[in-house]
Amino acid sequence: MAYDDEDDLDISIRRGARGDENIPNYLTQAILVTVCCGCWPLGIVAIVQAARVNGLIAQGDYEGARRASESAKMWCIISFVVGLLAGFVWFVFQVMAQQRVRFCTGCLSGGLCQPCPPRLRQADGASD
Repeated sequence: MAYDDEDDLDISIRRGARGDENIPNYLTQAILVTVCCGCWPLGIVAIVQAARVNGLIAQGDYEGARRASESAKMWCIISFVVGLLAGFVWFVFQVMAQQRVRFCTGCLSGGLCQPCPPRLRQADGASD
């Protein structure tokens, strides 16, 4: 008996206006950016949006799935950038702490931030 493939029913989930369009859920990226970049609140939003994509596809709401996918992608990028900026600021503060950079009170009162002159650092008890 010969196997005829022409009249078999193929079941597939249509993922958009065209049947071959793929809507990514970005769940892996959302989890990685949440765990690795340290910006948890924004990463959690990305995870929630990414988790909605497959459910919306299963319900047949392809436009909603596309919007959730784009939203997950946007929150992944925002979380990544905020995490990088926070890491850079932390690094700068760590370098400043290692070099014992002290600032005058003019910085706190709205004045121009300048490193303290040596005479003020000696009055603070800091060594050069």
